[in-house]
Amino acid sequence: MAILCAMQSTFAQSIKVQQVVITGKVINTSTTTPKAIKANFFNPLKHNGLSVKLNDRYEFKVAEEMIFAQTMTVHYADYFIYLYVAPGDSVHLTIDATLLTKKDFSWLKITGDHGTISDQLNKANRYLDQLPYHKYDYSHSPAQLLLDFKEDYQRYLLALKDYAALHQLDPKAVELAASERKYGLANYISDYDNNDKAATIKLFGDAFFGKDDPKNFQSQMFPYYLADYLRRLTGADTTIAAATKAHQFLTAIQKGTKILLKETKGPSRDYMVYKYITSFLSQNPKLVDSIPNLKSYFTDELFYQELKNSALLLRDNTFPITPIKGIQYLDANNNPQSIPETDVFRYLAKRYPNKVIYIDVFATWCVPCRLEFQSTPSLHQSFADKDVVFVNLCLQSDVAAWQKMIKTEAIKGENYYLDNDATKLFMGIYRLDGYPTYILVKKDGKISTTRAPRPSQPALVHKAITQLL
Repeated sequence: MAILCAMQSTFAQSIKVQQVVITGKVINTSTTTPKAIKANFFNPLKHNGLSVKLNDRYEFKVAEEMIFAQTMTVHYADYFIYLYVAPGDSVHLTIDATLLTKKDFSWLKITGDHGTISDQLNKANRYLDQLPYHKYDYSHSPAQLLLDFKEDYQRYLLALKDYAALHQLDPKAVELAASERKYGLANYISDYDNNDKAATIKLFGDAFFGKDDPKNFQSQMFPYYLADYLRRLTGADTTIAAATKAHQFLTAIQKGTKILLKETKGPSRDYMVYKYITSFLSQNPKLVDSIPNLKSYFTDELFYQELKNSALLLRDNTFPITPIKGIQYLDANNNPQSIPETDVFRYLAKRYPNKVIYIDVFATWCVPCRLEFQSTPSLHQSFADKDVVFVNLCLQSDVAAWQKMIKTEAIKGENYYLDNDATKLFMGIYRLDGYPTYILVKKDGKISTTRAPRPSQPALVHKAITQLL
C-alpha cells in the first residue's frame, strides 16, 4: 500500500496544465446548416463547456486548459464527436454538412494530435451503442447488482474485441472505448439505492471500478463515477444531512472531508474533496475562506488552487451579452411563439420587470428533471402573492416532446424552448454542466446564481428566493 500511495503522489505532483485547442470548418453548407458548436472538455476541475457560433466561413476555434490525457466531446448538430486529447494537443475537425444524415461518421475528418485514435473511438462507440440495452434489476442486493454489472460489461468487451479485430483498431482506441463503456454503465446505475448503505458503498467502491487508479481519468465519465461514490460515502452520515438542513455548511464540509480523507491519497481523493466542497460553495462561495488548513486536504496543490478559483468564479455572475436565436415561448393558449434573436436574460428582465425569476433548466428526457417537477407546485404556492416568476427553459429536446410534456404533465410557469444551436450557446455561455440546473435572477435583472437550490430542497430554495425579494 505504501508503494501504491507513493506512486499516486508522484503522479499528482506531475500534473501539468496545458491548453488544448480545437479548430474546425464545416464544408458544403446551406441555409439550414447548424451554426453553433459546444466543446465539452470535461476537465474535472472546471465548469468548462465552451460554446461558439460559427463565423461567416463556418469555422470555429475553442481552447481550454487540461490536466489529463482524456476523452472529451464536441457537440455539433445532433452528434457528439469523441476526441482523445492530451494537454498541449491541437485538433482540427472537417465536417461535411451534406453527409450529416449518415450515422457512420463519414461526414467527419479528424486531423492533428491523436486524430486516428479519435476517429476509431467514435466508430467503436457507435457500434457499442447499437447493442441491446440491458436494464438492471434494482431489487437485487448490492453484491448481486455488481455481478450483473460485470456480466453486462463483459458482454460489451466481447463485442468490442470482435469489432477491434475486424477493423484493426489501435490498442489505445480499444482501451478508451472499454473505459468509456465501464464508467458510462456506472452512470446508468447511479440512482441505485438499497437499505444496506454499507453494502452499497462497498459495491461502488469495489476494486473492479479502479477508484484509486489515476489512469482512469482518461475517461470523461470517471469523475462522474467518483462524484457518485463520494455522495454515497458522505450521504451515509446522518449528521452531515442534519448540518446541511440546518444551513451549517461549514460543519457539513468538515464532517464530509473527514470521511473522504480516509480514502487513498492521490488524484481521485483530491478530486472527491474538491467536488464535495464545491457543492457547498454554491450556497456561499465565501465558505472557502473559513475552512481551517484547507490546503492540507490535498496531495496536489493544483486541486487546492482550482478550488479557490471555483469560489471566485461563483462570486462572479457576470456574463457577456450574447444574442441567441432559436427560442420559442408558449403563450396563454399553449401555442408556441417564436422570439426574435435576443440575449436571454435581458429579454426576461424586460418581460418580467422588478421580479425575482427562478429558472428551471431541464430536458424532456432527463429523469431527475421530471422528478423535481413534482416539487414545484408547492414552491409556486409558497410565493403565489410575491414578486416571483417561475420560468422553465427546455433545452436539448425535441420540440414536440416539449409541448407534449408541458400539456400532459401540466407544468406551470412561463415555458420556453431553445433549439439545438440555442442550447449549445446557452449551456456554454452560462457555464452550465447539465440538467436539471436552477438559476436565480434578481429584481434588477442580474443573475444572482446559476447554482440555485432545487425545488426538492424546500428550506434552501425558499431562503434563497426570499433573500432577493
